[in-house]
Amino acid sequence: MMRKSVWVLFAVVFCGVVAASAVNHNETAADPVEEEETFEQFEKKIKANVGSLVKMILPQLMRGSADAKVSGPCSASVIKVISGVRQLREWAMRMIDASGKIPPGILEGTSMAIGDYDECLDIAVGKKDEIPKTPEETIFTGKYCLLELNRPDIINKAIAEYESGNTDIPIAKTKTFLNMFVRYKHLTNNTMKIGLCVPSKCSREDIKNIMNSESLRKHIGRVNVPYCEIKGESQVSTYQIVLLVILAIVVCCLILGTIMDAFHRLKTDPQDLKRETPSYFCQIVQKFSLYGNAVTVLSTKRNSDNLSCLCGLRFFIVIMIIYSHTYGYIHKLHFQKYTKAANFIKFFDSFTFSGVGNGSVTLDSLVFVAAVTITYNRWRFVPEGCRVNLDIVKLLIRRYFRLSAAQLLCISLFLLFPLVGSGPFWNAYMSPILQNCHQRWFLNILYISNFWDSEDLCLYHTWILSLLMQLTIIGAVAMGILKRSMRFGIFFMILLILSGVIFVSIMTALNNLPGGLAFYMLDKRTFPIAWNNVFTKPLDHLGPFCIGLITGYFLALKKDRLKISRIASAILWCSSIVCTTSVMFGLYSYRHGQKIGTPLATFYALMHRNVWCIGIGWMVIACTTHHGGPISRVLKSKTFVPLDRLCYLAYLIHLPIMHYHSATIRSRFFMGHLEILFMAISYISLAFIASFFLNIMFVEPYYAIEKYVASFFRAKNKVDFQSKTDLNEISIPDGIITPKIAAISNGCVNLGYSKSLESF
Repeated sequence: MMRKSVWVLFAVVFCGVVAASAVNHNETAADPVEEEETFEQFEKKIKANVGSLVKMILPQLMRGSADAKVSGPCSASVIKVISGVRQLREWAMRMIDASGKIPPGILEGTSMAIGDYDECLDIAVGKKDEIPKTPEETIFTGKYCLLELNRPDIINKAIAEYESGNTDIPIAKTKTFLNMFVRYKHLTNNTMKIGLCVPSKCSREDIKNIMNSESLRKHIGRVNVPYCEIKGESQVSTYQIVLLVILAIVVCCLILGTIMDAFHRLKTDPQDLKRETPSYFCQIVQKFSLYGNAVTVLSTKRNSDNLSCLCGLRFFIVIMIIYSHTYGYIHKLHFQKYTKAANFIKFFDSFTFSGVGNGSVTLDSLVFVAAVTITYNRWRFVPEGCRVNLDIVKLLIRRYFRLSAAQLLCISLFLLFPLVGSGPFWNAYMSPILQNCHQRWFLNILYISNFWDSEDLCLYHTWILSLLMQLTIIGAVAMGILKRSMRFGIFFMILLILSGVIFVSIMTALNNLPGGLAFYMLDKRTFPIAWNNVFTKPLDHLGPFCIGLITGYFLALKKDRLKISRIASAILWCSSIVCTTSVMFGLYSYRHGQKIGTPLATFYALMHRNVWCIGIGWMVIACTTHHGGPISRVLKSKTFVPLDRLCYLAYLIHLPIMHYHSATIRSRFFMGHLEILFMAISYISLAFIASFFLNIMFVEPYYAIEKYVASFFRAKNKVDFQSKTDLNEISIPDGIITPKIAAISNGCVNLGYSKSLESF
């Protein structure tokens, strides 16, 4: 009733102004010699027209309020609003103006009319309809409420029947506009969201009772009121205070460390500064210097070109992921912030959009790259005649702590967002995610988040880290076998690939899945099955991971040398291009309208990730063994060395940035390619800038502390003498297994061996 009354009141005012203008125009036209009407006369006519219309609807408003069992203060404030509208008071007109109106483009996926959030909260009504100067003079203020109008149950039942496989139901064949509910069923989340500005005397329950009163429910259906908000209601919680104290301590240490480092650099000769070997304590102090850390992070120094192509490759993978997430990511309200959200479905009719629609394979590229560095760094730097010490325990411990530290950092910052964010969409959009982070953050640290429903996770995109941790454990077993026997090790990894293929085949055939994300991401029936039961599980990515292990092992044994003819290199490059493009665009005709059969869908599902990584694998081999040509020169550019150091945290922080931006919107965005491109560039830039500051403030100091702690557990190096045949196994020299040399050897992020953050 309240929403209806607001719209009626707005119409009343509009009609009054139009009527007064028409009367004025007619009188002027009839008698051009008559004097022009004064402002007072014009205002009086508007008040008269509005007053007569208010009298017509006032009985209905009072009857609806009585049926809804509204509290006394709320009823009194509503009556005052009506009186204020009748007298054309500014605060009353602003209250109507701040409420959402029926938006255009509903049939094109527009499903939100949030009104003017800030205008509503700034409204304050005094005792004499004046702006109050003190809180005691305030009768009530503006309260912003978000309403959710649900689709009729009969339409929801028809859609559910259609999704179960019955495509012959009437709603799918109707030629009326009701067919749009089938075509755009997943973009609107079954609701229409409308902002409503009401007096602060009305509680959320009052608004809910009014909107669900018997007189209104039969016309507009069931209405939810998720939340209402008034100005200055937010409070700082205990955990936020703790996080702010920790942040303040870190900032103080950084300021002190920067000052001490500046004095040290000023009084020490630059040549002596390079030659001196500082103690661990001095290293820790230096690592709290913002200037010194910035120089380290932005350094393009690289002493070797081994696997340096991964620096550029990793950067392009991360920006492709951010670009794809700009179009769509897992959040039930993602598309509701757009006007003409139905354009997203139309995008899939474009051939070139297949690169985004099939963008899920870029995550397999991360899995592949992570696997390459594991085997490469263990076999590449071992001297001839020596056996490699895998040191799996150190790999797992270092990976665990570095991945966990970065996740805790991002989660902590995300939990502080409510202190600096607000908006009409904030509570509806951000509150569920913040609640997940508050209640289930430990799933990220236990690395089991990919076995939970994505909607229940804190920062769902971190499931890839759980996947990498689980695959690393599997890879440790594979490397143990590979160390003892190359033949059995390769055979074991092929068995792992086959097990993943069999798993995907069975799941696709049993659940009748379409074959890839581009096919089922808009299908409510298949998407939860494919995402939660297949895509986020380790078996679906065993193939890319094992292909990466084999690629890294091959490059290490070949010592980055591969002698093949130009013709053979050209053939392999063509094969690589065919592999990657067939994965991206091979099934476009089926996505464009043809129905894909179960056999073809199963074949594509079990092959496309492995085929994609085979194509990427040759590119890595070619660029490492000097067969990459211009592609190798681009990927090995020194520009990508500092950017690669920022990739991991840029990936972690980009989705919180997107969440924050979406939750603080004041108006809808247009769903268009150009708009998405500009938005993606902004997200990419902000993600890498934020990653830079997080690196110099938190990551580099963490490295110094980690190195200091690790020094207590470092064992003495063993030495292999070629004359002693009984010493057939040695530990790798400490300079190889610690982050220092690995960072020098390739300048890239190499899992547990890089001085950069533990990453993909």
